[in-house]
Amino acid sequence: MMTNEKCLSLVCHQFRTTLSVLYSVIQNLHEEAHEALSPDQSEMVVTAYRSIGRTSHLIDRLSKLEELQSRERVVQNSAVDLLSLIEDRVSQLKASGLGTMLDIQILACEDLPKMEADPDLLSELVDNLLDNAVRFARTEIVIELQVIARYIFLSIRDDGPGFDSKFDFFHRGANIGLGLVICKTIIGLHGGKIWMVPAPEEGTEARLLLPIRNEN
Repeated sequence: MMTNEKCLSLVCHQFRTTLSVLYSVIQNLHEEAHEALSPDQSEMVVTAYRSIGRTSHLIDRLSKLEELQSRERVVQNSAVDLLSLIEDRVSQLKASGLGTMLDIQILACEDLPKMEADPDLLSELVDNLLDNAVRFARTEIVIELQVIARYIFLSIRDDGPGFDSKFDFFHRGANIGLGLVICKTIIGLHGGKIWMVPAPEEGTEARLLLPIRNEN
């Protein structure tokens, strides 16, 4: 009998194949007949490209979530400099054109230790958190790192519209997407915690406790 994980993996694979075919057809149509297309038809082609991109992104997220939640995923621990990782991701974010209009501040305590974690998963974690903050921030994002006992405390705060305190960010069907569900899964694999709170003035703050030494 096929498990839910295998079923989801198969569905994602079929969707990817279909999207790849659709993308090729639309691309060939645009290249061969773009001069004959009216402005409205050209806009329809652009809309189709964007729709395929959004759907492909969703499928990638579903596949990542399935991979993380399956028993086949093994955490590959090594020494990770979380501050350097975040600085690198913020630089990449600005280089890509996203977040260029935002004031992104990074505040870290002195002598922040390296932590024992899976660098690939931690990169995925930071990417998802930053993506979520950039999506809702109006003018600024503040990232803070501190050491609390055996943990690194990470806070990512935006000045966006905020949220209803009763809203469940980590419900799989939440409208904000799968990014925070993936974050929670990654943090669980490292024995940490994540929770969302309203920022002191306005916006949303993601708070994380990540063990310096991963004992999972």
